[in-house]
Amino acid sequence: MRNTSTMTLDEILEQIKGCKVQDEDNTVYTVVSLRYFNGSISTIGLKDPNGVVKYCPADRYMEMASVA
Repeated sequence: MRNTSTMTLDEILEQIKGCKVQDEDNTVYTVVSLRYFNGSISTIGLKDPNGVVKYCPADRYMEMASVA
């Protein structure tokens, strides 16, 4: 993965869109979107197995990525 400090927010989305992460309950989520605030990623949209999109902070996403 490229250095994210040089990537645009759209490039970051394209890089992680479709990636899967897993929580502590073994539920697998798929990255579907990003929300921005003041030019930075504020939350990441994750679709659960039922098709419901939930948004979590980037630090929570990183925790889930380390479980997967």
